[in-house]
Amino acid sequence: MPKVHSLEEQEKFIELRAKGKTLNEIGEELGISRQTLSKWCQEFEDEIVNGRALELETLQTKYFVTHAQQVTEIGEQLLSVKEVLKQRDFEDMTTKELAEYHLKLLTQLKALERKPSIRIKVDSEEYLMKQVGEMCSTTSIDI
Repeated sequence: MPKVHSLEEQEKFIELRAKGKTLNEIGEELGISRQTLSKWCQEFEDEIVNGRALELETLQTKYFVTHAQQVTEIGEQLLSVKEVLKQRDFEDMTTKELAEYHLKLLTQLKALERKPSIRIKVDSEEYLMKQVGEMCSTTSIDI
């Protein structure tokens, strides 16, 4: 009879895997076979991916300027450069140099652009039935 693992063990597995631990490291720490851990990798894939995203966000917040802060700072610099270009008296920096800096800021801002994504599990049968139900309620059929 296969060993039954507790919910706490599964949650600890997800946490450790999200932190980047290998299956061998997790197996040694939790005393669980590699075969079971491999199965859990597939079973809890979405939870692990989401955990990794949260872990990365935590590390970035702790050690680096967050993505939003970077976008804000570069955006503020970009606005400042635009204002100077509008009122430029051309004394300290050539227009070419200022325009090049402007383009550099735009390039940095574009490089930081990313689309957020969240993964959720959807019961495909339930989803399809809901879609069919909505279609039926909005469509009238004349007989």
